[in-house]
Amino acid sequence: MLGKNVAQGHEFIFCNNEKAHNLDEFKKIVENLEENEFQHHVNDERNDFANWITWALGNETLGNEVNELKTKEEIIESLNNAIQKKKQDKIKEKTEDNEQKQKEELIKEKDNSEKEIKPEIKNKPAKVIKNLINKEKEKTKAKEFLIIEFVIGLIAGLVIGIILGIFVF
Repeated sequence: MLGKNVAQGHEFIFCNNEKAHNLDEFKKIVENLEENEFQHHVNDERNDFANWITWALGNETLGNEVNELKTKEEIIESLNNAIQKKKQDKIKEKTEDNEQKQKEELIKEKDNSEKEIKPEIKNKPAKVIKNLINKEKEKTKAKEFLIIEFVIGLIAGLVIGIILGIFVF
């Protein structure tokens, strides 16, 4: 829940009355806090930042990490790392989703052409499935070519046989 807004009434209200609705806003406000404003929220007695991250954002891991930190710079670095990791996770998730969609489209294409997909194909990457489909198409073309060549050869043989039968016998 790093990029999403918290429910109304759960935003973080800083001592300077600024409000943060998500981690990105929170980090930007923390970066601009005066030292005395920072110390109001993070000191030896309490860590309001860690509490809000844990309870409002629902990120106990980051909350525990921030709870151990005591300087503004350390907390900003931790927040930056968390935000960067979330962005990387989203990119990875989108990449995996796209690959899964490609795989499903290829399986559907394969399914439509054969009506049966071998179980070992379902677990292969999209590129491998595409190669398998292309190989199957090549085999089909080769079979069609052989059938056409056979029919032409058969007809040619019959015609030659008829011609030889007429002139030789």
